[in-house]
Amino acid sequence: MSNQLTGVVEIDEFLSAERIDLSYFSVWLSKEYRVYQELYCDETEFSDLSFGLIDANGKFCLALVSRDIDRDGLVTLSNWGAPVLIVCQPGFALSKAFQKEFVGRFRTHSSNHNIVLWDAMFGGVISPLAMTFLTNDTDFKVAVTPRIEDVLDLGDSEVELRQGLRKSYRNLVNAGERTWQIGEYSGSESERSRFDEFMQLHQEAAGRITRSSASWEYQWDRVKSGISWIMEARDEGGLVAASLFDIHGSTWDYSVSAAKRELFNNPVNHSLVWRAILRAKAQGARWFYFGESAWGGHEAADPKLLSIMKFKRGFGGQSQMKLELKIGTNS
Repeated sequence: MSNQLTGVVEIDEFLSAERIDLSYFSVWLSKEYRVYQELYCDETEFSDLSFGLIDANGKFCLALVSRDIDRDGLVTLSNWGAPVLIVCQPGFALSKAFQKEFVGRFRTHSSNHNIVLWDAMFGGVISPLAMTFLTNDTDFKVAVTPRIEDVLDLGDSEVELRQGLRKSYRNLVNAGERTWQIGEYSGSESERSRFDEFMQLHQEAAGRITRSSASWEYQWDRVKSGISWIMEARDEGGLVAASLFDIHGSTWDYSVSAAKRELFNNPVNHSLVWRAILRAKAQGARWFYFGESAWGGHEAADPKLLSIMKFKRGFGGQSQMKLELKIGTNS
């Protein structure tokens, strides 16, 4: 390798200096994602083991990796609680020396070899780092699963985006706007009481506290600073549904949502998501990220996940595939 970058900060600087467009991956590459994960997983200690490689031809390969120590002292590798993420340019040349070093990191930095790795398949190609585990060059056992995530390209016109809605959604969006008062807010400290209502609704819908208060406060800081947006629906009794959309570079991330249980089968969230799509486009965003989808052939799919997937896909867009490697599992 002609160069190696160590740590997320150096990787960020490299991407900026080289003007490399990884906007599709901006949710995972952003500093804000890592800060939020440290607050969300508040009983885990994270340290940065990320690195970037540049070969002799200037092609790059990035690995976003953290070393995690949980409250019981178990050490593993992740991407701040998510699977280790590999993003490589097609044609990147991996040296044998670093291939050996990369595998060694999985042994020396983790007391738990059941590590999950996501290969982004940048350009539709499996990275050489992932291929290291897939070609039986190591004694690790690997289980491979395709993962699907949904994203909407906001480069289309508003007319095209509306045409991309599932036919029934066009009526459901209009029905939601007629039935509830749809509002939005960002960039104002005066909306704190509305945000507190959202937190309370989330807890009531989940039936328990699922998040640390610090993670909520971090998101509130982003909302009042104009970095995140909240779309909400109200009736004469108050808040009935709300969704938070986080901004990472040119990508809007459908981050948190909550609604009154009795409204789960009503079109309230259709109107909130559509309003967020229009706001994201108006602000110049390129991507609207819905997150990972369940699908019928997946071992972990259940009726609830499939219902969420069906809801998200009604807004159009495209499905992208990445490859998941469970390394060290008995497959």
